[in-house]
Amino acid sequence: MNEGYVKLFRQMTAWEWYLDIPVKTLFIHLLLKANHSDRKYKGELIKRGQLVSSREKLAFETGLSDEQVKRSLKELERTNDITKQSSRKGTLITINNYNLYQDNNQQTPNETPSNEPIKQPQNNQQTPSNKNEKNIKKLKKYKLDDFIPLIHSFTSNEILREKITKFVEFRKSINKQLHVETFNEWLDELKGLSSDELIQIKIVSKSLANGWQGIFAITSTKQGGKKDVLPSYYADAKNGKTDNLDEKVTIEELNALQENLKSLGDMEE
Repeated sequence: MNEGYVKLFRQMTAWEWYLDIPVKTLFIHLLLKANHSDRKYKGELIKRGQLVSSREKLAFETGLSDEQVKRSLKELERTNDITKQSSRKGTLITINNYNLYQDNNQQTPNETPSNEPIKQPQNNQQTPSNKNEKNIKKLKKYKLDDFIPLIHSFTSNEILREKITKFVEFRKSINKQLHVETFNEWLDELKGLSSDELIQIKIVSKSLANGWQGIFAITSTKQGGKKDVLPSYYADAKNGKTDNLDEKVTIEELNALQENLKSLGDMEE
């Protein structure tokens, strides 16, 4: 399943989900994982253009959150790009127009008729895998300086700038670097999770602390009656203690802390 390639047409840039990063990521992943020919899986026939998976497995394979996978599957099913069906082995996903995306006019080596000799590539010819390797080598290597203007345009908060910069460096260190062309979309996703810069700091910090490739909303918890949406220094600010605060925390940020505490009901009037 990890050999060969799939076709990806330039017309996809006009697709309605092209600018929705989670949906686009999941759909391309499904194209890559779907069967290119009929085959059996644990006694069941899985046809060309189908695959058996689960939300948890797709989240692990793509780096998306469970909620992002759930929403993306729902949207793709709503627009008739895929269909889903429960089975004993998991969820059977069918890419509805797989044959249009991946026409089968060209024969693969395994499909060469038995009465015809398999032609070996000449010295001046390249196999598809060699072409793929060259394409991978041609991927642009971005420098941190390429991202700095975008980060500075996004926020003037020095702490948030520092956290985002560290996240960019982290992604590059695990060979999952972000791309300058789509970095603004990543920043929009962060802003969509929270418009509060202090919460944004915590979102990015949590991903860094856990080694996550993506960013996720800070969820609340009922345990202890407290919500996990505040930076660690909120408690000190609430009690009027500022001695232990990072020297980079500004007066404006402290005021924002107070406003957030009021809105969350953690500060008594």
